[in-house]
Amino acid sequence: MENQDKENNKDYNNNNDILRRLLSEAIQSKDQINEDDLLTEEDKEKKIVIKDKDKPRRSCANCTCGRSEKKIVKKSSCGNCYKGDLFRCQGCPSYGLPAYEPGDVVSFDDEEE
Repeated sequence: MENQDKENNKDYNNNNDILRRLLSEAIQSKDQINEDDLLTEEDKEKKIVIKDKDKPRRSCANCTCGRSEKKIVKKSSCGNCYKGDLFRCQGCPSYGLPAYEPGDVVSFDDEEE
């Protein structure tokens, strides 16, 4: 068993020596390729990327910028918002507002006067 371990250790050391030699030769080599020579003129031109503004950006799973809070919009599920607080559901966005006619435009002001 010890002979096999010694042989494996010799192979490992030999491989490390070869790797070190190759790496040092690569570092000291004067025949390095210029990266600019690999690119064509077409590759060097800046590509113009047009973002699709029709698609809204989605918030990530662990959003910290507040985008996920902006997208939460309360919607009424009962359909009785226009009748008044007595008929509105608990999560109604119109809760606290007076009754209005169906189809009227209702604005929600955050600032109270």
